[in-house]
Amino acid sequence: MDELLKAIWHAFTALDVDKSGKVSKSQLKVLSHNLCTVMKIPHDPVSLEEHFRDDDEGPVSNQGYMPYLNRFILDKVQDNFDRIDFNRMCWTLCARKNLNRNHLLISDDDAFKIWCIFNFLSEDRYPLVMVSEEIEYFLRKQTEAMGGSWIEEKFEEYKLQLSSKHQCLNVWELIELVGMGHFSKGMDRQTLSMGINEVFQELILDVLKQGYMMKKGHKRKNWTERWFLLKPNLISYYASEDLTEKKGDILLDGNCCVESLPDKEGKKCLFYVKCSDKSFEISASDKKKKQEWIQAIQTCITLLKVGRPAPHHEARQKRRELRQKQQAEQEELELRMRELQTANENKQRELEAMRKKLEEAAANAAEEERRRLQTQSELQDLYRVEMDKEKMVRQQMEEQVAQKSSELEQYLQRVRELENMYHRLEEALEEERQARQDEETVRKLQARLLEEEVSKRAELEQIHLYQQETISQTQAEKQELERERLAKESALQSAMQQLQQLEADRRGALEQYEEVMKKLADAANNTKSWKDKVVYHEGLMRLIQPGPKHPQKITNWGPAAFTEKELSLREKDWQEKKNRPPTPQ
Repeated sequence: MDELLKAIWHAFTALDVDKSGKVSKSQLKVLSHNLCTVMKIPHDPVSLEEHFRDDDEGPVSNQGYMPYLNRFILDKVQDNFDRIDFNRMCWTLCARKNLNRNHLLISDDDAFKIWCIFNFLSEDRYPLVMVSEEIEYFLRKQTEAMGGSWIEEKFEEYKLQLSSKHQCLNVWELIELVGMGHFSKGMDRQTLSMGINEVFQELILDVLKQGYMMKKGHKRKNWTERWFLLKPNLISYYASEDLTEKKGDILLDGNCCVESLPDKEGKKCLFYVKCSDKSFEISASDKKKKQEWIQAIQTCITLLKVGRPAPHHEARQKRRELRQKQQAEQEELELRMRELQTANENKQRELEAMRKKLEEAAANAAEEERRRLQTQSELQDLYRVEMDKEKMVRQQMEEQVAQKSSELEQYLQRVRELENMYHRLEEALEEERQARQDEETVRKLQARLLEEEVSKRAELEQIHLYQQETISQTQAEKQELERERLAKESALQSAMQQLQQLEADRRGALEQYEEVMKKLADAANNTKSWKDKVVYHEGLMRLIQPGPKHPQKITNWGPAAFTEKELSLREKDWQEKKNRPPTPQ
């Protein structure tokens, strides 16, 4: 049906003289009548007028003629007409107007055959064109039919010339290409005509194979040379290759078979075709031709079994499907390319916006760097002020350490004095044992010494508390300075060495302080040993030292002078001595 529409399109286009896309109704009537005649369809002259009754004015376009063509002609078509006559009728209408016979090496009949081949191989879209793949397919088959060799490079050069025409040709350009002998140089006109005819028979007449072979008769059993034509569903044999006298047909179906036969009756290269009603014995000219015919006939039988079309029809369909697939892939690729291009443009815009943002960020960073440098300068000034303050604090700490050292020396001096007092106390106690009458005097002296000890102890405790507060304040200031140093470390690397030097000086001061504390601890140990001696010798004085954290007891000898147990023991001892009678002198 597609080939019929293509031929009718050529005829309709030929009737469009002014190329407006429309044809007069009178010409369409003639065309419709001729189509009905050649396709053996009953012609209804009134139907055209009835179909276009609402459009009496002006010519009819191709789109307007198609509904009538489908309804009143193509829907009634049966396979009982000669397609060659149909094609010749359409060819006659279009060739008269479009065929340029100048410089053509082919006859009008050859041009007609190329026109039919074009309709078979052209794309199913209008205006009709043949793409480069189909052009190459046709030219290859023609070159093979002429016995020539196909030159791939030559066709590739020609394809480069087709690029301006979108890699396709219309039918008249194809006829001119073949008729000018561009791909058949060195071939005479007869060879060119034979090649066109062979391709025409294969593609249009469905002749898959042809040639002379010997056939055995059914009645007389004699062998006669016949010209055989193999088509998809039959094998026709003629008296000669001019096809004027047909001798019979061998109808093929899925139940037929073809097999090789051994040589007999003086005949070689035998094979037979077995059908449902009869068998045919045939002798080929040589083994190669025999094998080719057996293979070709077997292929036709196989295609009939599975209901598939002729090989060239199937090959054409596969090429079209491949082109459609490639076109779909190309369209998809182009779509993806457009999407990628759009995405790339969006990305470019994003990058441009990002670049602007980066420029703004760079400007902001420069401004921030300027501010940071200004802040750093301010921080450096502030740090210098803090360093001066730190230096003053360090000097004050040194003065305090010197003062504490002086106080410690005074404390040690007092300890030595207390030791001397302890010795005197021991002498007084010895005198008490010797003379009871001096007891009251010694007790008063002891009370006075204890009061002095209390005052000194209170003074030492105040000194100790002041020392602890000073140490706490120094540690707090040290922690604060350490935090400030850590906060300023990234921006004040240049001042870190000075801070480290200050830390070294502080550690030196702490070491000096620790030495003082060690001396104080040694003095405390000496005081403790003195206290032990006092306890051992039942003295009335104790070393002034920091008391426990729990509440202290108050005695007449001062706070925390004795424990309760020691106090009770001493009271008991004193009461016993008081009640003891005096010793005689």
